Amino acid sequence: MTYWIMKNKIIALVLACFSTLANAITLEALDSGWYTNSGEHNPENQNYIAGQYNGNTYRNFFVFDTSSIVGQVTSATLRINTAYVSGSGTYSLYDVATPVSTLQTGGLGLTDIFTDLGSGFNYGSIGIQSGQNYQFINIALTSDALAALNAGSGLFALGGNYNSSAFAYGSSQDTLTRQLIIETAEVPEPVSLGLLGLGLLGLAAARRRKQA
Repeated sequence: MTYWIMKNKIIALVLACFSTLANAITLEALDSGWYTNSGEHNPENQNYIAGQYNGNTYRNFFVFDTSSIVGQVTSATLRINTAYVSGSGTYSLYDVATPVSTLQTGGLGLTDIFTDLGSGFNYGSIGIQSGQNYQFINIALTSDALAALNAGSGLFALGGNYNSSAFAYGSSQDTLTRQLIIETAEVPEPVSLGLLGLGLLGLAAARRRKQA
């Protein structure tokens, strides 16, 4: 077998080892909701309005169960429906330091949770236009969000703030799209790595023979 033929076979082996390692998974939200600037949240209401409405400021959240994810998360996208948009603005996602169980329980006067939903590490942002009603939007998550996903397995929460004098996601509900789309790269199995190593050794030996 000539050096170049062996080289092409090794390249094919490398591609075979790694081409099947990518994986995609779509997670449906377990929960969503909002907190007002007075710290109010009704856990029975999964409407995820954000922005200014009726004299109050709303910040929203989404909760996902990531325990089914296998491998290293390489990209993640929050896909949601705009529902009703009363005015243009920028919607930004943030990490959530509040325990998920506390976030979901809700109540009154929980202003610290309201603050938490719009501060901390930025997990992504997108501009939304007035009248962009009932459309799907995809928000690519940042490297900080990917690091958080890779650091733990279980319930994962995102907080959201709409920087506008208006609101987005009005009249939203749990029947609308609330998805986290994950792409992962799995660690190659030992057998695949072993075959790849043997192939590389063979390629090196063939190259030495060619040079000799």
